[in-house]
Amino acid sequence: MYSLFYLKKPNTMNKLNFRISKWIIGLFVLALLLIIGSSTNWFRSWGIDYNLFIHELGYGILIGLIPSVLIGYISFKEQFEKQLQILGISKEIINAGVSNYNENWDISILEEKLKGANEVEFYMTYGSTVINNLSRTIKSKLQEDGFSITIYIMDEKNPFVNSLGSFWEKDNKKYNPEGIRSKIEDTLEEINTLKVNLKKDEALKGKIRTYKLRYHPVFFSFYRFDDEIVFVPSKNVERKSYQVPSFVCNKTSSGGLFNWCNDQIQYIKGIENDQALIKAF
Repeated sequence: MYSLFYLKKPNTMNKLNFRISKWIIGLFVLALLLIIGSSTNWFRSWGIDYNLFIHELGYGILIGLIPSVLIGYISFKEQFEKQLQILGISKEIINAGVSNYNENWDISILEEKLKGANEVEFYMTYGSTVINNLSRTIKSKLQEDGFSITIYIMDEKNPFVNSLGSFWEKDNKKYNPEGIRSKIEDTLEEINTLKVNLKKDEALKGKIRTYKLRYHPVFFSFYRFDDEIVFVPSKNVERKSYQVPSFVCNKTSSGGLFNWCNDQIQYIKGIENDQALIKAF
């Protein structure tokens, strides 16, 4: 796992910047109060003529504050850009929300994030390995109020099933079209069994929904946990054992991988009359 540690600094930097900003604003307000107070003779009532002194002090603070802020901003901006150059990280990567890169796909990444999430979405081809490995954690989370998980997998009749099957079976016959359909059915059965058992035990407090993609492909998988996603690209070779990386991405105000994935699933969900999605249960 490669941690883009510098990208985790924004929270700390934001806190520091917030504290500095409070001091700057405080000094600015104090300077204005001193100037206004001395101009309106507020301090005459003290019995001692501090008026001129306070007037000059207010202007002194204000005059010293403005260039300090400008110099500090310019200096911080230059240091920030130099550090990015040293680390080999572009501002575009930060704007994309990428916080971690993992050389090899590891399901344990999903499990750790699932434990602390309230709203979850999985978008994947058939997901049998993911669901089997995470079933205990999903079961535990579904016993919590306010938790929800939505799962999107390919429909058995999705035209891309045949395409993927004819490609993957070159390396392993188990992944031919019928093999993929079998894995989809296994995943659906596992999810349904999990839901039925929780209802039977009157332990289901959260929400679980499963949809099948009628014609949309899964050229990449993503797993959303509240305001964070794990983005997993697809490989271009038929070998199933070939490792793929993953990217952990945070939600940004605009753009970025999180919004890119989220916009697409929202578009799919917005297609009417069950043309794109079939609700399995």
